[in-house]
Amino acid sequence: MPSSSPLFPDGSRVASYLRDYAERFRLDAHIRLETGVAAASRTADGKWEIELDGGERRRFDALVVAGGRDEIASRPRALPPGEFSGTQIHVDECRDESVMRARDVVVAGAGGAACDAAVTSSYVAHSTHISLLRPRYVLPQIVLGRPYDQLPGLPFLLGRGGSPRWLRRRTLEAGHRALLSLPLYGLPAPSDPLGEAGITVAPSMLERLLHGRIDVRPAIARFEGDHVRFADGSRARANLIVWGTESRTEFPFLPAELAPAGEHRLELFWNVFPLGEPGLAFVGLANPVGSPTRIAECQSEWVAAYLSGRYTPPNERAMRRSIKRRRGDEGNHALSSGRAPTVEQYHYLRHVKRERRAGRWRGRLRRR
Repeated sequence: MPSSSPLFPDGSRVASYLRDYAERFRLDAHIRLETGVAAASRTADGKWEIELDGGERRRFDALVVAGGRDEIASRPRALPPGEFSGTQIHVDECRDESVMRARDVVVAGAGGAACDAAVTSSYVAHSTHISLLRPRYVLPQIVLGRPYDQLPGLPFLLGRGGSPRWLRRRTLEAGHRALLSLPLYGLPAPSDPLGEAGITVAPSMLERLLHGRIDVRPAIARFEGDHVRFADGSRARANLIVWGTESRTEFPFLPAELAPAGEHRLELFWNVFPLGEPGLAFVGLANPVGSPTRIAECQSEWVAAYLSGRYTPPNERAMRRSIKRRRGDEGNHALSSGRAPTVEQYHYLRHVKRERRAGRWRGRLRRR
């Protein structure tokens, strides 16, 4: 991006950069904007037939699902017992501050969107409570004068040095507690290592917590009319609940057996290539600890190498062994609940680059 870009550009700056990039490399001629995909299906000859929203059908040699971890907002499947006399909305419905102005607000959840909603509410509402289902690590954007993912030695520790997972997580946990005391902000400290508990980058919320403008509460236990009872027995007046606790990743245009989410999810080799489905790949399907754009860029280059014949994947048996080793580590099991798996940026990039090198050698050996 241009040197004039801030360290943390907002969405409009990123969109402007992507438009400039597409024009510079003449990609815009190959992009159809505002065109929905109604269905994608495999044909008898192994190609892909794509049905667009307008009914048009087109055939392609390969399909790359690059929607990332686009998550569908959903309220909790099971609401707390009791009756609530106020209004309930999902965090995605908080388009501006007007919905929270002069109200008593309870924000349920501690993801990025929920924390942003709590911060906005803290400026305009009568009272703001954030209800945590479980403790999370909350990170500032700047640590020791640098973005936290640019600290000296961190890339080596998290991936390039090949350090074991337990050492990476425990070292990060110790560093976080040394630099930022969560109880000082009124936040409970997670008992799980960093990476196993949830992570949120929310510097603005940390500031509002210090000023006492956001009250931290445990999970909602029950509704009591115009009050909410929490798991620790405390109560708070509320006439607006903002749900930020649940969302799911869906692929409605894919056949159920080809969707990497849900009960019968498709197994993915390093979150990209499905087993037994040549010509199909996924990009950006990750809940990143680090930069989502760097992970997506790495995956895109990998897919391009595969489609152009510069990368040869291992056989299905080897891919299945790799998936089995990673399951329960980086969080591939998360997709069974509709959530994108957690991926550590440096650790993931290191392994993908190593696999790409191995794939080049496999291709050379098979051509001999």
